[in-house]
Amino acid sequence: MTAFPAELIFYIIVFIFLGATMGSFATAVISRTISGVSWITSEKGGAARSHCPKCAHQLHLWDLIPVLSYLLQKGRCRYCGARISGFYPCVELTCIALSLCILFAFGISWLSFFLIAIMPFVLAQLIVYSRKNIVS
Repeated sequence: MTAFPAELIFYIIVFIFLGATMGSFATAVISRTISGVSWITSEKGGAARSHCPKCAHQLHLWDLIPVLSYLLQKGRCRYCGARISGFYPCVELTCIALSLCILFAFGISWLSFFLIAIMPFVLAQLIVYSRKNIVS
């Protein structure tokens, strides 16, 4: 069995982090687009902040760690105990997997970073489009 070079392990960790971050952003875009809410600004005109869909409590940074927060909170809101959909970690894990596929397909390149940057928007379009066509 051969060991991975340290450089490859570093890039795998970086791409996992990028994928998780983009996945978290994608879930925000998807859920807000489906519900008809702006994902850029709030109703009050400021930046849109993540909140519990049930109790509307604004989430803190430690509540927003992709996949890990969901697991540590056992799929429930820390503030009201409401069940959080498994959709969120599924999208985040999908983005992690896609990021690793991009890393192994294209290596460290501008194309890789471009694909990761547009990934949440492409994924959001696919999911929103499919949900609207399946539901209606």
